[in-house]
Amino acid sequence: MMKRSSLALVGASLGVLMAFPAAAQDTTNAETAGPPAPAAASDAAPAPNPTGALARAVLGDGLEEHKIMLFGWGEVSAIASTNDSKDVSPAAFFNTERGVNLNQLGVMLCSGRACPPFSFGPAPALHNRVGPFPGPTPDHVTVDFNVTAIYGQDMQFLKLSGLDGDTGFDRDKDLKLGLTQAYVDVYLPFLKGTSVMLGSFQTPLENDIGYPFSPPNWFATHTYGFQHGPAKHVGALAQTRIASGPAGHFSVDYGVVLGWNDWDNRNKDLDFIGGLRWRSADMRTWIDVEAIYGNGADDFGPAPGRGGSPYFALSSTGKYLGRLSSFLTVSHSFSPKFQVALEASYGQQEAGDIAFVPWAITEKARWYGANLAARYNLSDKLTLNGRAEWFTDEKGAHALWSGVGGDVYAATGNVEYQLSPAIRLRAEARYDVHDGPGKLFDKFTKDQQLTGLLNVFFLF
Repeated sequence: MMKRSSLALVGASLGVLMAFPAAAQDTTNAETAGPPAPAAASDAAPAPNPTGALARAVLGDGLEEHKIMLFGWGEVSAIASTNDSKDVSPAAFFNTERGVNLNQLGVMLCSGRACPPFSFGPAPALHNRVGPFPGPTPDHVTVDFNVTAIYGQDMQFLKLSGLDGDTGFDRDKDLKLGLTQAYVDVYLPFLKGTSVMLGSFQTPLENDIGYPFSPPNWFATHTYGFQHGPAKHVGALAQTRIASGPAGHFSVDYGVVLGWNDWDNRNKDLDFIGGLRWRSADMRTWIDVEAIYGNGADDFGPAPGRGGSPYFALSSTGKYLGRLSSFLTVSHSFSPKFQVALEASYGQQEAGDIAFVPWAITEKARWYGANLAARYNLSDKLTLNGRAEWFTDEKGAHALWSGVGGDVYAATGNVEYQLSPAIRLRAEARYDVHDGPGKLFDKFTKDQQLTGLLNVFFLF
């Protein structure tokens, strides 16, 4: 009965999303699908750019004249839940507690193509982790950089094992500090353009990587697919544009990294990461296929804030325990007001033979699901967002699921209001239902959870 009613809930949500009148999108984070909507015609003077406003006020325009940008952002959420405990995870991920949360206070120093797209006019023809754009590519080598730091509760999920995840200065604190990115981006005039990232960077996988482009992610809470994937990597990632023309724009990603959220490479194996990206000639339809594969043995992060992966698999004989995580995202802009994005994910972990925690993987584990999101602009200041999701972690392999398997169905909606060019407000509600053995929510005592929050995102 629970499963039938849950399926009905998600089916109704999908119907509502698809019944929206045709209209399309705006610019989103790196992996939120879809191109920027064309600017509306207006006789009014353009609003000042809030990104980097504080740095320009203090330092002048000198940095940006050399294509260097310094900017910051913040995100705060006031959260309520039907939970009797403070803990609202895993349903409200990243958000972890009821009450007022400082999600992020971040700052980014970047140059050229290592900055968010459109930072210095038209997007480059190839932007790493975002994909190919139309237009010519440079015929010379360029070197850019990105250093990003974040302070807040979200940082506990963005630490690196063997680096800031092993320091004790903020281990027992709710608010944590760390570098989420520190890399160079080398452009090479190879084929139709190649970009190579070297260093520490947030993952190119998933539709919702949390990369702080403006506007931010459509939702203040994230999907279970996002929760079950990696957050960041250390290594090398290249992207090459292989075709551009009437058939669309194609690029391929390829690279090697030190696993998931990992600096010290405890199992001494490299993970292989790659993807294929296609953009229609008119940039209205985007398709991304992404995957990472490697040894999942002995890379478990023992608690949030320690880095590593959320999967515990260990072999007493040193056996290679392959782990795959993959994503498919298809998005389309129906008009300058309405955009939809469909994401499917699949992951698996080979079994180990050591078990002393509830979520130890001693037989092959699989997790998979899909979510459909829609965004409708009522006006230039007011936007509606809706998302329906189904996900299953068959054996509760993820640490936040702690051995609780089964299906989860979730419906999320919010109203987003742009108070000013620098400030966005979101009132969001999310309902989650678990169908399977055990209980998943409210410290493993309930199978349903309703979460509401007021989220404020600002740029400076």
